[in-house]
Amino acid sequence: MTLMRAGYQICRLLVVLSGLIQIRSGVSAAEKTECKFSLTREAVKNLSPDELKSVIKSALEYRLSQCRNIHFVLDHQVGLCAFGEAVPTQFTHLLKHDRVECWAIGFTFRIDKDEHHHETGARNYVRKDSYDAEAGVVKYFGMKPDGSDKYAAIDSKMQRTAFSAPYIYWLSMPDQHLYVGEFFIAKIVAQFNTWQVRVLPDGFVELVCDWSLVLNRNTPGKLTYTLDPAKGFLPTSCNGLWKNPTPKSNANHTQYELRFVVEESTLVNDLWMPTKLRDALCVNGDKTKGNLHIQTVKTVELGNTKESDVRLPFPEGTSVQDAFRGITFKVGSGGEEKTPQTLHMTLPNRVGTDNDHTAELRNTPNSLRWIYILLSNVIVAGMLLYLFLRRRHESRTGSQNRPDAGTQSDTAARIEPVPGSEPGTT
Repeated sequence: MTLMRAGYQICRLLVVLSGLIQIRSGVSAAEKTECKFSLTREAVKNLSPDELKSVIKSALEYRLSQCRNIHFVLDHQVGLCAFGEAVPTQFTHLLKHDRVECWAIGFTFRIDKDEHHHETGARNYVRKDSYDAEAGVVKYFGMKPDGSDKYAAIDSKMQRTAFSAPYIYWLSMPDQHLYVGEFFIAKIVAQFNTWQVRVLPDGFVELVCDWSLVLNRNTPGKLTYTLDPAKGFLPTSCNGLWKNPTPKSNANHTQYELRFVVEESTLVNDLWMPTKLRDALCVNGDKTKGNLHIQTVKTVELGNTKESDVRLPFPEGTSVQDAFRGITFKVGSGGEEKTPQTLHMTLPNRVGTDNDHTAELRNTPNSLRWIYILLSNVIVAGMLLYLFLRRRHESRTGSQNRPDAGTQSDTAARIEPVPGSEPGTT
């Protein structure tokens, strides 16, 4: 009986030890899901506002530094929506459906896009963009899915089409390339001096900062973010509002309203990265025509991008326009330049043009301005010619009606050759 009791106690002890081992293993597994700068939602309540700001700033700056070497593939849909109180989930009209792949090292990047027909889903165009930040060289390439109509350009001006998928704004991109993505992470850090933070009852953190637009730097709006401290202060949602305090009757942009949400995220190395996002933008209060972006990340890697990944080679048969050297040429089988000619035409259709469906948000110049200038010049020239001919006609008519018409003074004013005499004789 004693042996049985001893065996029972030993078995019980083994079960307890096994449980402790499993619990410890669970703790280790949980620790692996934690990222740098992560805090529990109870811990943030013990921080002062200044301490909280400091931690958030360090966490966001770390995120930007890690995202300077990134590779991701995502599915991007963009279209119109009914802009409600929450972030919209449905399109009223789908405009684009692209597969986007991006490699970035620092500010140098390459973006490949397969554009699909928004109704049939079939691929209808392939576009590739690259930017060499050190050399200041931009490359574009485009072709049809069957490999025909290969066009490319080498220039210094960045096109916004490369940024039509807003996920890239999670990177620390140069300010001149930002537009719609100004509400993402680089801009939060840039507005540090305007931060107002508070811990919400559920342990999340609310951060409010100024929203400064490219179109109007002098009139900031407000952005209100929700950050998850358990995920290294990953922004999980945002509401923004910008209004022009003195709108003109003919102004294109008087109000912007923004909604943004991260629905899903995953741990990459020691950083939580969003994998499903929705963001919507409403312009001038027209809530029937909001712009909605839905992005679903297929893969995302940090720290594995190489220099060769960000280069953009042009395939054989591509027609290239080099704005730096002012020539056009064809790419040969070995990458050599064939039949170079002086550049005399504009960039071909689809390549080097801005097909971003948020283009209506920008204050683009009037495309008819040159016609107006030409017509104005023609009208002015016609009026001057009319006044000149009329004055000449009146001068002739008046001289013929004077009593001394035909005198020596008139002859001197209108020097006419005498029949039979040579020029220059008396």
